Amino acid sequence: MQKLLSICIPTFNRAELLNLNLSKLQIEIQNLENYIDIYISDNNSDDNTAEIVKSYIESGLKINFTKHGENIGTELNFLSLFGKANSKYFWLFSDDDFLLPFSLKNIIEVLLLKDFGVVYINQQWYDSEIPNSSELPLSTIEFKDPIEFIKKINYWVTFISGNIINKSIIENKINPSLYNGTMLNYLNWHFLAIFSDRPNVVICNSYLACKSGNTGGYRLFEVFGKNFNMIMDDMIALNKIDKRVKDIINNHLLKDFFPNFIRIRSKMFLNENPITVLRPIFWKYPKYWVNIFIPHLKSKWKELV
Repeated sequence: MQKLLSICIPTFNRAELLNLNLSKLQIEIQNLENYIDIYISDNNSDDNTAEIVKSYIESGLKINFTKHGENIGTELNFLSLFGKANSKYFWLFSDDDFLLPFSLKNIIEVLLLKDFGVVYINQQWYDSEIPNSSELPLSTIEFKDPIEFIKKINYWVTFISGNIINKSIIENKINPSLYNGTMLNYLNWHFLAIFSDRPNVVICNSYLACKSGNTGGYRLFEVFGKNFNMIMDDMIALNKIDKRVKDIINNHLLKDFFPNFIRIRSKMFLNENPITVLRPIFWKYPKYWVNIFIPHLKSKWKELV
């Protein structure tokens, strides 16, 4: 019998964080086992990830565990999980995030309400102190118009743990590996589910705890500037998504996403010149000049004087 939700966790050398993730999930899943499958795909970790997973399996948590014989890369690990999951809804859940108390039962309640395209879940971000959760009444906003949904979540459509997608309505309509090499191959799945003929919904409660500054190792401006726009352009040209999506998301990227990363100059990401990468893509947007180009010139000037 098909389950309602597959929680799919890709992991690599994050045994401590995965342990925290699973410890919370084991509590949250109680009395909900009939609705949920758990999949973990280990990208050939050389820490004690396998031992951590085994300990939870032995304690009674049902986990479909795969350890690859070699590191197949982030995107192929995502695809591995997408191919294995056979529930109605697919939730690609980062190993360094975890569910806050009283959350999963309410998420399942939403999934049972009707046939949604995408369910977006708000989150709390933390550095060192793990956040608490209050048992507030479930609060949701349903969107019949996918454009209004995009306006609400904008570039957070890229946040894997925040988006539960209805796999049953898209799996026979897509090439899941179409955008491999972009670091955003899953956007194909997200956008198609959003622009299905189903409503989308936002869960306003912050049910996810997400660790700040725990990503990197790639060219951020290339991925979220060049690659993100390439995917949107392609899906617009194929009439898969509305052309308004691009301007909605780009204006939000230019308003706070890119300026934040330019300001903090995180060393977690590979070195890039944001002007060189972003100007060919965003030069028509006033926010590029106001929020990116001019502040960048000012910072360079300060370095010279």
